[in-house]
Order: sequence, then structure tokens, then C-alpha cells
Amino acid sequence: MYLGKAGSDLEADAEALGRLISLILRLSSPLSRVARVQEIIGQLEMIGGAHSIHFGPARVRSLADGIARVLTRYLEHATPGQATTALSAEAPDSHDPLLAPPSGADFCPRCRRGAFVSLMGCRQCVECGFREC
Repeated sequence: MYLGKAGSDLEADAEALGRLISLILRLSSPLSRVARVQEIIGQLEMIGGAHSIHFGPARVRSLADGIARVLTRYLEHATPGQATTALSAEAPDSHDPLLAPPSGADFCPRCRRGAFVSLMGCRQCVECGFREC
């Protein structure tokens, strides 16, 4: 999905929503991750914007509504245990230190992954290698 030219308000909103959803799913909570996704869907669906696309049941009212639709589709099309496994705290990357995101990592300015850490006096992305010294 094309979100607009670089630096646009729509692109900034999309990035902000993505970061917040990612944060919500990474924080510890009494709710399971599947339940948190369902809560996110409930908050985002049916939010209207200035321009809708499509008509009838396929109508997408805004970026937020589109994200809710994608998350709903993911939960509906996953096999019964697949969504739970993919979103659970027991996912494989939560136990494998080589696959887990570094603790306390920020988002990398280049690749936008949560892998920007302090190493030997510099800030470095462990995913793409971008450095700031």
C-alpha cells in the first residue's frame, strides 16, 4: 500500500500508529497479545477520515480503519493456533537471544527496526549496521 511521498503527514501517521501498536504488543500485560490485538482493532475500526476508498462493506474510511481491517483479516485467516502462537509471549524469538530485539533498543533512523543500541560509545543498528558516533 502506497502511503504518500516521504515526509508526508500520512506517512508520519502510519509510522506513529505502527510504532504504538508494536509497543502495545511488546509491553507486559494481563491481556494476551491476541486480546490486545482485538482491543486495538476495536479502537481503530470505523474511524473516519477526509477520504474513503471503495464502497459498501469494502469501504476503508481512514488509515486507522485500514489497519484495523488488516489486523482483523490476520486474526480471521490464521489457523486456530497460528495467531495465538505468532502473538504469544512464547513465540520462538522471545527465548532465542540471537533473534530477540536488543533490550532497550530504539528505532533505527535508516531501517526503522527496533535495533538501535549503544555499542562501544556509538549508537549502532544491529540489523542494518547504521552508526552514529
